[in-house]
Amino acid sequence: MLIDILSLLVAAVVIVPIFQRLGLSSVLGYLAAGLIVGPYILAIVQNVEDVQHIGELGVVFLLFVIGLELKPQRLWNMRHQVFGMGLLQVVLTGIILSIVAYNFGINSRTSIVIGFGLALSSTAFVLQILTERGSLQTKEGRMSFGVLLFQDIAVVPLLLMVSAFAPQSGHVSKDVGLGLLLGVGALASVILVGRYAVKPILRHIAASGNHEVFTATAVLLVIGTGWLMDEVGLSMALGAFLAGVLLSGSEFRHQITADVEHFRGLLLGLFFMSVGMSIDITLLADDWLRIIVFVLVLLAIKILVIYPLARLFKASHATAIRSAFFLAQSGEFGFVLFALASKEHLLTNELHSLLLLAIVITMIVTPFLFNLALRLTQKRIDQTVPEKMHVENAPQIKGTVLIAGFGRFGEQIAKVLQAGGIPYIAVDNNPVTVQKAHDQSLPVYFGDVSRPNLLKLLGAKDSMLAVITLDQPLAVERAITALHTECPRVPIFARARDGQDSRRLHELGVETTIPETLESSLQLAATILFRLGIKQNDVIEIVDEFRDEDYRRMGDDNETEDKQ
Repeated sequence: MLIDILSLLVAAVVIVPIFQRLGLSSVLGYLAAGLIVGPYILAIVQNVEDVQHIGELGVVFLLFVIGLELKPQRLWNMRHQVFGMGLLQVVLTGIILSIVAYNFGINSRTSIVIGFGLALSSTAFVLQILTERGSLQTKEGRMSFGVLLFQDIAVVPLLLMVSAFAPQSGHVSKDVGLGLLLGVGALASVILVGRYAVKPILRHIAASGNHEVFTATAVLLVIGTGWLMDEVGLSMALGAFLAGVLLSGSEFRHQITADVEHFRGLLLGLFFMSVGMSIDITLLADDWLRIIVFVLVLLAIKILVIYPLARLFKASHATAIRSAFFLAQSGEFGFVLFALASKEHLLTNELHSLLLLAIVITMIVTPFLFNLALRLTQKRIDQTVPEKMHVENAPQIKGTVLIAGFGRFGEQIAKVLQAGGIPYIAVDNNPVTVQKAHDQSLPVYFGDVSRPNLLKLLGAKDSMLAVITLDQPLAVERAITALHTECPRVPIFARARDGQDSRRLHELGVETTIPETLESSLQLAATILFRLGIKQNDVIEIVDEFRDEDYRRMGDDNETEDKQ
């Protein structure tokens, strides 16, 4: 097993950065890594099931971290998306897919299992990509999350349904009643322990000053709640999410998030690689046409169900399109559901393999569906923005500074440039932001700076320099790539979160970066020294000394990496 994990880590370290450099999602990189080392290509790793079990903990940690960011009041505010749209999505999609399966000659019980198993979407893929793109707090992000949360809850009755449909189900009603009782008891236990016991325990451990024990406690909390839920037939991820919500108001929330974040990333990567390892190349080659048609029909049905539901719940056209495409794939709980159905002789081995391969393919196309949804809705947004606000109507950019992004950060830079008498032109892809800026007669135009053709239309190669103020890492990388492609001689300045992010941007070709954490910490330290009565000249000297040292160290690191 150790050799398997080592092989997967090596594959991930080599392949994932390549995909990111190409502007593709890291999820696709993990899938490719798993496919290459898996049993169907190099066959370095054979035991897919064990890797998948370990990787599933990544989904558990992911839901726990999301729960930490979601206070109970916000969860209550999402009740319409969770129990309204989520319920309707699972029921309607499940019924339609069941009817389709039945019309292909599959018996009624198996058709229902197939329909509802495929109705579930992938929590791991959707939330990872939303998080990666900084879209979890958008309208479509919250709507997608609400539906996914209900699907996690629905796993329990669906598993009980499979057991009830089994040919040898002798005591179904008794099992269902016992399962529901155990489930309610487990949920009540998590709530009570989380509310009244965990916080005092964390305070006691924090007071001891032992950081390693605190980290171990955080990991134990995640895995322990997941194990308890799993023992009573509930979703491990659901239990971890609930534990996270209960601790969302805790003073330890940020520390716990930092402690479990690395576990989440590593384990989730293993999960995605285990999915890549499950791709049966032989089956795909032998029956590729039927599988592709099956996948296309599945995606179309889910999109056509989710879009009107999103509109019913008062989503805009763009939000509904994005939500429908984001949730179009089938998910990891389908693996669990169909494995049980196969064990209970509801699915033949051939049908089971076909369903698993279809699920994996829908997962693989998920990042492309995200991009397609964004492009489709971007065109719609483009049409709603007045013509005068489009980039092609911007004045001559020669001799000006190009600002990519006009949020609070970009707006502040624009104000300083204006005060210094330096002309600028800003580009932002948020129509509301552009409209507000135009109302104030500011030179801000609608567009996406990650598109080289837009930069060419703007004449960006003639600008004095470009400033990237975007806060989403993937968007920043795409903007840098586009600027290097269209205007390679224009110096690029960019905001960075910290020293590590600053070094990463330097590797991508950014000339100058300003780490936010460094500057804000130095400003706060200076304010503290002023407050404590230190003379102004001394404060400036101290802060400048630390600033010079930090920037010199970052420069030395960059030079070392360049030589390597």
